[in-house]
Amino acid sequence: MAILPLAVTIVLASRGAGTRVVGTRVAGQVAAVGMLVSAYLAWVPQDPADRPLVAAFSLVVLAATAAVAVARLRLQAADSRAARLPWLATLTTLALIAAIFGLYVQNQAPAQAAGHAHHRSSLESSAAGRPSIAVASLTGLHQGKPDVRFTLVAAHGKIRLSSGAQIDALTFNGASPGPTLRVRQGQLVEVTLVNTDVAEGVTVHWHGVDVPNAEDGVPGLTQEAVRPGGRHVYRFVPNPAPATRTYDLVMDNGSAFTNGTFSWANTVNGASGAAIATLMVDRGDTVRMRFTNRGIIDHPMHLHGHRIRVLSRNDAPVTGSPWWTHTLNVAPGESFEITFTADNPGIWMDHCHNFEHAAEGMLWHLAYTGVIGPSPARHDAE
Repeated sequence: MAILPLAVTIVLASRGAGTRVVGTRVAGQVAAVGMLVSAYLAWVPQDPADRPLVAAFSLVVLAATAAVAVARLRLQAADSRAARLPWLATLTTLALIAAIFGLYVQNQAPAQAAGHAHHRSSLESSAAGRPSIAVASLTGLHQGKPDVRFTLVAAHGKIRLSSGAQIDALTFNGASPGPTLRVRQGQLVEVTLVNTDVAEGVTVHWHGVDVPNAEDGVPGLTQEAVRPGGRHVYRFVPNPAPATRTYDLVMDNGSAFTNGTFSWANTVNGASGAAIATLMVDRGDTVRMRFTNRGIIDHPMHLHGHRIRVLSRNDAPVTGSPWWTHTLNVAPGESFEITFTADNPGIWMDHCHNFEHAAEGMLWHLAYTGVIGPSPARHDAE
C-alpha cells in the first residue's frame, strides 16, 4: 500500500521537473495515505478470510486519494477558490472513520453469527426430538451423605505480608490464601460457600478437578454470583479424567472494541470478547486445538471442565510421559497442539489466565450441542 506509490514518487522526483512534478506530488500524497493504511492493517488484526475485501477497500481508498489529489492540483492551476479547501485532510479523516466503523462491524458480526448459530442448534435439537439440557441440571450428586464437608467464608479482612506490612485483602476463612481442602479420590465432597461482605459477589472455580458443569463456578454462565449474606453449595466427586473436531486459535495483539471502548486488546483469531466464536462440540468428540501466540505477551491458556494433553510444541512432538495439564502457558512465537475428550457436557469458559487479558476480552466458550444457558435474571426497577 505504501511501497509502490513511494517508489513512483522517488522515480518521478529523480527525473526532474515539468509535468512529472504533478505526478510526483500525486504519488507522494498517495504514498502518505498508503502508509497510514499500512499502519492500520499492521495495528488492527484482520480475519484472513477477509483479505480480498480488505485489499479491495484499500485500493479504493488509494484511488480516491489519487483522484482528489489530481482534482486539487487542477483547481490550483486554474486558481480556483475550491483548491484551498482541505480535501486531503477531509478524505483522510473519512477513511479513518470508515476504518473504525469497519472494525466495529468486524467485531460485532462474529458475535451475532455465534448467537444465531447457538439459537439454531437449540431449535434443531428440539425439532429433532432431542430435549434441551439446562446448565443448572448438570449438577453433582445431590443425594446421599457427603464423605467430606467444608465451609468457605469469603470476607474482607486484614493480612500481614512477609515484609511486615498489613494490607486490606479478600479472604477465605480469614486468610489469604485460604485453607487447603484435602480429600480422597472417589469421595463425595460438599463445599458451602458463604459471602459475608464482598459486594461484587463470589464463586469458586476448581482447578485440577473435573466437576459437573453446574459446579464450575463461573458467574452468569454456570451459576449466579453469591451476593453478600448469601451461600451456595458445591457437590462433586474428585475423580481424574481419562486421557472430531479441530480448532486453530491464534492469540495476537491489536486494536478492538472491548468492554464498550475502542482500545488496544489481546485478541483470538482477530476478535475479542463476545465477538470470539463459540467452539461447538458433541459429547464423545475427540477435540484437537492449536494455540499459536503471534503477540508480544505470554498467554497462560485455561480450559474449564476438561483436562488437556499436550501433543506438540512448535510442531515437535512431546517425548517422555504424557503431558496432562489444565493451564498451558504459550509464550510469544510459540505454538502448542493439544487434545481432549469432550466428555463433560455443559457450556464452559476458555480464557487466558492472566486476568487482565481475560478482562480485556481474551475469553470465549466451549459449548456442547443441545445445552442451553440460564435465562437472564429479571431485576425489578428500584
